[in-house]
Amino acid sequence: MFFSNDSVGRTDPADVPTGYLDLGFVRKGTKTVLERRLYSYPFSVSRVFYVDATPPGMGSVILQTVSGTLNAGDRLLERLHTGAMSSAHVTTQGAATVHRSPAGMETVERVELVADEGSLLEYLPELRILFPDSYFSQTATLKLSARSVAIFCDGFLVYDPAHAGRPFRSYVVETKILSAEGRVLATEAAHLDGLPAMTGRRASFRAFGTLFVASLMESQVRDGLRGAIEDAMSSIAGLYWSVSALPNDCGVSLRVAGQDGHMLRAGIRTGWLTARKHLFGSVPGMLHKAG
Repeated sequence: MFFSNDSVGRTDPADVPTGYLDLGFVRKGTKTVLERRLYSYPFSVSRVFYVDATPPGMGSVILQTVSGTLNAGDRLLERLHTGAMSSAHVTTQGAATVHRSPAGMETVERVELVADEGSLLEYLPELRILFPDSYFSQTATLKLSARSVAIFCDGFLVYDPAHAGRPFRSYVVETKILSAEGRVLATEAAHLDGLPAMTGRRASFRAFGTLFVASLMESQVRDGLRGAIEDAMSSIAGLYWSVSALPNDCGVSLRVAGQDGHMLRAGIRTGWLTARKHLFGSVPGMLHKAG
């Protein structure tokens, strides 16, 4: 399994995953198919849907979890891989609540996206809902090859069921974009111990997220993509956002803040639709999720 670490003689129990997911997509004929489908509790994987005309034969998969929640002590490891010239879109059924973590415990997620030459890999999970005293840690790596595109998002909503304003304990995320040879092209990280004090219009913001559109592109293509996303986002009221060029000409990132999860989703979705249209000539088809 790709999760094993053979460089040491003993595995720390804290590093042993409580759940894993390993999906491998390849192109066969005119379609992308799911060639490798390995997973354990709490994951469940749908069949492959074909809802996109562009790229031709693109496969889409919906991930589900049996628990529907993220709990203290969870250590989830996920790997998605698109082979050369394949294209895949992966999303989740719905938002996942992150529950309270006792002192010394946390909820951990490790994500690895690998896009081989000429492939498109999208992983757009729904946001995390941070309950009071929750501790969520996520690291993600996006590995790019020539002419490949990897699109990834993360996001969270702060929520107290008692409506007493109790904060989450910690939210730690790091996203790295790598070349096929493993060279670090860009890194973005955030560490929040509760929400910082905000004033004015931003004081009501409770939902935050980032969309990464990663690809080894020429600077004029990157700048055109950045401008297209800025134009699209300017038509959405009530959001605080910014679009940035990633270093080493490896794409752009869109940061979004809104008052609720619905507004955050609207911003991330607008960035994604715009990127697909700009890079591939048309907006993607829509998966209809139950529930």
